[in-house]
Amino acid sequence: MNYAAVKDFFIGQGKKILSHLPGDMTEDRLKKIEENIERDFFSLLSKEISDPIIYGEDINNMNPDKDTYWVIDPISGTNQLYAGTAEYALCVAEVKNGEIIYALVVAPAHNEFFEAKKGQGVIYNDKQMEKVRSVGDLILNMDPGSDQAELQKHVWQSSSSLYPFVLNQSSALSYCRVAQGRYRRIVSISKDSFPYFAGTFIINESGGLSTNREGNINISPNDRVFIGAANEVIYADTKRLFN
Repeated sequence: MNYAAVKDFFIGQGKKILSHLPGDMTEDRLKKIEENIERDFFSLLSKEISDPIIYGEDINNMNPDKDTYWVIDPISGTNQLYAGTAEYALCVAEVKNGEIIYALVVAPAHNEFFEAKKGQGVIYNDKQMEKVRSVGDLILNMDPGSDQAELQKHVWQSSSSLYPFVLNQSSALSYCRVAQGRYRRIVSISKDSFPYFAGTFIINESGGLSTNREGNINISPNDRVFIGAANEVIYADTKRLFN
């Protein structure tokens, strides 16, 4: 796949969103933007791939027997965009034979992008990403739409001594902040898995460790619990929150 075309596509879509702001961002308008991004990305893939498989909110032609597909979250952080903040992102990941091999997260309002290819580390704004100074320990990313309220409550209680941060930003972008080193770890309990394919992969390619609850770095569409950390030691300590 021509990854340069993928990157250009999502950066271009981010610029389109910026060009519409500020303005009245209604729910219907936001939904239409997401639908258009997924549709146009499918068209882009179709130029190089015969019958591409996409796992997304609007376009979802997933076949349970297939283990090669693309995962797209056209806007990770729709609530943030709807509220007029900068903390949203566009993200996509490629899964081949059950293994994540590529991910891209674009934060247009921050003029940032994070791109990772299997075994090649993370590119941040066209340069190899360097770690930055940490500003916090744990991010708790608890989706109110999740059906695991009891587990969320348990993790809240078991992490209270860590004084966790609850960031009003895109899930995908939160994982990128851990990959950068701004935070040491993150725990998510979500209603879906769309942004976590890209987010977990970027942490792993940055030298950290990010998995589903079972400890698998190659997450699946059915996963709803995710853990990410700066290194294996912090990761092991973070998993104890579920005990």
